[in-house]
Amino acid sequence: MIPLHSLRGRLTSFIHPFPFPSNSYSTLPISSHKMDGAYQQDIELLEKAFLMFGLAADDREVERLIKAFLVPVTLKMNSKFKPVQDKAMELLSHITKRLQTRSQVQLPIIVLIEQLDGATPLVQNFILVYLRIGIPRLSPVDQIEILPLLIKSMNNKTKKQIDSILSLYSGALIHLTITDAAALKSLVPPDGTMKEYYLCYQLTLLLIPYSYEGDLPPPGLTVSQYKQIVSDKPVDPDTLEKMKVATIHLLSSELFAINEMLIHLIIGSCDPRHSVYELCDQKLKHNSDYEDNGVIEKLYNIYLGTASEPYCYYLWSVNFCYFHVHHIIVHLTH
Repeated sequence: MIPLHSLRGRLTSFIHPFPFPSNSYSTLPISSHKMDGAYQQDIELLEKAFLMFGLAADDREVERLIKAFLVPVTLKMNSKFKPVQDKAMELLSHITKRLQTRSQVQLPIIVLIEQLDGATPLVQNFILVYLRIGIPRLSPVDQIEILPLLIKSMNNKTKKQIDSILSLYSGALIHLTITDAAALKSLVPPDGTMKEYYLCYQLTLLLIPYSYEGDLPPPGLTVSQYKQIVSDKPVDPDTLEKMKVATIHLLSSELFAINEMLIHLIIGSCDPRHSVYELCDQKLKHNSDYEDNGVIEKLYNIYLGTASEPYCYYLWSVNFCYFHVHHIIVHLTH
């Protein structure tokens, strides 16, 4: 029987078993032009990678293997050979389980974000799974540094994928400490459709209650809007508070016009958490153009909904709604 330490030594040569080009993770090498040769090579390389993960004994080894294999293996989900896809899926499942028990292992976050562009929807969804695991493990400084990359990655994505990216973005934004408008510019989308969607998402975030139970969505939100923020499980209340505060700080910078973020400040000033409503009240004292047609329309949409998604049929049964409506009326009449 071959000693375990000897077997590990022999497998060292496989630490980079995918000799892909230095600047590309798009495909694994194919030494044969024959279809069956390409299939066999992919299977063998995936099996070797699987064995190496099985022998990894500590966080350092697991992290080294993840940095070498995670992206190439994820991209093998694009293989035209179903057995290769199945083997890649099996390995990714194993990697995910290892990550769940090793909270200190870091993932190649920047490379994963870069692979979102141009990848198939299937691969993009896998990448988002690993970003959800890996981004919270980064240091606060590193989380802030990837925010511009997340903003850029929203282009040409589905609505659900954009929501997932913005969820990661909002979680990292709580570590924001810079206040210079020039430095903050890269943290928000440029003018256009994506910026409008970004502002709508942040408004939804501010409307999310800290605890809520019920068959209908909370006041001011549709089912789809509520699921934008609370997809799988509710956000921790303290974390949600930090996300709201960070959002208000960013929105009230010089990056946005008053009429773009005034509605956010009004909603935030109704928040039950002191840190949120006090910050919004302070900002409202310097931004009070309540007669802007765009602001009024947004307020009515929150209160009444639209023709396709009305809110009024359930809002009246919730006391929290009265607090919102009363606050809005006060601002509009004074």
